[in-house]
Amino acid sequence: MPPPSPSTARTQAWIDLAGPIDRQLSPLGLRAMEALALAAGERVLDVGCGTGQTLVQLSQAVGAGGEVLGLDIDDAVLEVARARAAGISGVSFMAGDAQTLALPPGHFDALYSRFGVMGFADPVAAFASLRRALKPQGRLAFVCWRSLRENDLDYLPLVAAGLEDMADPTPFSLDAADRIGDVLKRAEFDEVVVTAHDEPVVSGS
Repeated sequence: MPPPSPSTARTQAWIDLAGPIDRQLSPLGLRAMEALALAAGERVLDVGCGTGQTLVQLSQAVGAGGEVLGLDIDDAVLEVARARAAGISGVSFMAGDAQTLALPPGHFDALYSRFGVMGFADPVAAFASLRRALKPQGRLAFVCWRSLRENDLDYLPLVAAGLEDMADPTPFSLDAADRIGDVLKRAEFDEVVVTAHDEPVVSGS
């Protein structure tokens, strides 16, 4: 049997480590949810919803009358999210790339993402597509990594192993406030605010 492809191996690792990853990222994602200030009954698109923890959190924020659509490019990860959100009313799923997917125009009150927007091949096109899916007064909040050197969680182990020059740059593609501002303004978002946030993260005891 041939070894799994790198993409398949990454997906399986993401699924296997879903619990520790959620413990690490949840406090950061909740900060973006606070900024979004969701109200009961609103419609929310969760971009790069992964294994679904954020879908559950968003559904609690909008209540039984709200809607949460989980979007992810990885079908295997979405299957985990579907199982996790089973029985929760108002939660649905869509597989695809936000950059090219035909989302319903003017449908959502809010767009949200927890580390799910850094891998777009063309971020301006992707965010423009997402902007069209928002209502005219809709809003966006997401959390993404700053530079690798500002993230001890990733940087220190890589330095210890002598691998810092081999790090994947994709997670850090939106690592500067001016970069984010430029992308979002070109995608026709208004009133862009970028806030740096530092917080210790842990994955267990």
